[in-house]
This record gives sequence, structure tokens and C-alpha cells, in this order.
Amino acid sequence: MEPPFRPWADLHADLFLPIVDRLPSPRDYVSVRAVCTAWRSSLPSGPQSPSLLVLDDLLLHDGIPGRNTHVYAVSLPMQRRFRLTTLPCHSRDIVGCSNGYLTIADGSRLRILNPVTGAKIDLLLLPNNKNPLRLVVGPNPRPDDYTAVAICDVNKVAYVESGDMEWTITNVIPVNRTRQLVDLVYNADRGDVYCLDERGDVRVLHIPRVGRMPQRTVEPLVAHLDTHPYYHAPAGYAPPYHIVGTQMCFKRVFFCEDTLYQVWKDMRTFMVFRMPLDEIVVLRYYPERWPCWDAVKDLGGYSVFIGENNTTVVQAEAATGIRPNCVYFTDCLLCTPWVFDMSKGTSTQCLLPPTSVGFKTLWYFNSDD
Repeated sequence: MEPPFRPWADLHADLFLPIVDRLPSPRDYVSVRAVCTAWRSSLPSGPQSPSLLVLDDLLLHDGIPGRNTHVYAVSLPMQRRFRLTTLPCHSRDIVGCSNGYLTIADGSRLRILNPVTGAKIDLLLLPNNKNPLRLVVGPNPRPDDYTAVAICDVNKVAYVESGDMEWTITNVIPVNRTRQLVDLVYNADRGDVYCLDERGDVRVLHIPRVGRMPQRTVEPLVAHLDTHPYYHAPAGYAPPYHIVGTQMCFKRVFFCEDTLYQVWKDMRTFMVFRMPLDEIVVLRYYPERWPCWDAVKDLGGYSVFIGENNTTVVQAEAATGIRPNCVYFTDCLLCTPWVFDMSKGTSTQCLLPPTSVGFKTLWYFNSDD
């Protein structure tokens, strides 16, 4: 008599885990987790969380770029590479990444696409078919329920929700100030968009919500800064950051444990004020103090991932392979991922050997849960 077949869920971990570790793509990994409760509990929420997406245009036989981009995800926890399905676009058309979705924009379409599951949501085109300078989506977007917010001009922010017939556009920076918006973060619970300009000032766009805000409004994060006598300099920053802020060309804004932060990185070498190229400054907002922005050396056990993706904060102890109180970033020339230790002030490579040269890189966080 033949022995009865045993369920796959009974497969011993010594056999099961090595097999899973050799799955060729993150989508296969997600499918395995969905087989049964036992397998789901045995595996983390995704091999690519977090991972570095490296995007390379595929070339035709005559050397002309095709309409496809080869994508692979380098898993930081697993220290290995996964192949993803080829995307039907150039790498230059991918303008960002937010909540597990890539933003694809080429002037004739605007779409968010999950590169692991293939789920996609087509968005309305911005006025004049402009590509967004920065775009974020709310959590768990669906074709019939989503909110997208974008920087659509040097001083304007637009937002659109499922069912809208057009984007709502708001002038965030007063017209008499020649500043450019560089980043934004969307707080879906409050309906607030925190907009960061190149000098480090933050203004808040309040999106109307039923029963809460009757109309959209814009106000400075620090109310009296609009009338500050020295507004031409970054007011509200503790020394020397009121000077450093004018020299740091890379700035991002993010929330960590309901507290607002900024991260600045030096990417220029021709300015008078020079910092080591791997030096990064993380500043915390203190609403009850003046100056209200000051540098910190830790994030309370969290770490932040910056780049062309939407800035993402991760609790280190809840994510395999992530170091606490660090800033993860990439070398813009070699697509090499680095980690900056806030307490030590030093950077080291976090994926060895280095990834191959790609046209674009961004951090990606799986959303299969």
C-alpha cells in the first residue's frame, strides 16, 4: 500500500527554505506565501522589502533603445538579485516610486504600476501633458479608490482622487518668491501635504475632506516665517544649518513616529562651503522651540531610505538586515547602494559586490500584505 501524500505545508523547513531562496522572481515568492498559513508565517513579507530596483533599457539589435526596460530587484535582507518582468517603457519614463508602485510618465500617459504583481492604475494627465516633478500616492491604492499628489510646476502642487475629472492645482509658494519645490510628503489620515522647497522651508497644503475642511488652504509650517525680517535666509534652523541649508542641493522631507524630519545631502563639489560627499544631515522639527529645526543623531531605532523613490521610513528591528538610525542612499553614477550611520557620521556600502551600472535606481518596498 502506497503511503498517503502529505500536504505541502508539512514540508520541513530545512527543505522548504532553500527552495524558496532560489525562486527566480519576487512574484513567485509572493505566490508561495499565499499557498497556506504555515508557509506565510515561515516567510517574511517579501524578499524585496526593502530592495534596490535597478532599471536598464533593453537595446534592439541595431543599438536603438526599445520600448522595454529590464528591471531587477536586489534584496537587501537576502543579499541577492531577483528578475522582474520587463516594463513596457524606457527607464527615463519612470519618474518615481511610492507605496509599492512605480510612477510612469512620458507626456502622453501617467500611470502607477506595481512591478511585482503587474497591477496598474491610469491617472489623468496633468495640464499641458506635463510630467510630474514628484508624485506620491496614498496607501493601498486601487483603481476605484486612490489619491495622488504631485509637484506639477516649480511652485505648484496638484492632487487627484478616484472619480475626479481633473487635477486640482494649487500655488504653494507665493508668486513673489523665486523658489522651487523639491519634495512633498502626503499624510493621508490628516489630508495634509507637506511641501519642501529648495531652501528648506515647508508649507502645508490642506486637502478638503468631508466634514473636516470645507476648502483647500496653504499655510507655512511655522506661522510667523512669512513675516520674518530675514526670510531671505533659511529662518528657523539652528546654526550652522541656517547657512548649510543654502548650500545643500538634495533635500527630502518625511515623517517618523508622527514627527517631521528633513534629510539633506551634499551633491555638489564646486561651492564655497564643502562637506564630505558622504556626509548627510538629518534635521528634526521642534514646534515648541526656536530655532525649530535642529540636527539629530538618531531616529529612535528607525532608518530612512532616500532617492528617486518616495522617502520611506523603516523600523530596523522589524526588518531583516536593516541597521537602526541610518540613512540608505545610492551613488547616482554607479547605482551603488550605501548606508550612512547617523551616530558615526560615516558611510559604507550595504550591498556587496556592487550592482552593475544602471540607468536609474530607486528603493522599492513590497506591498503584498
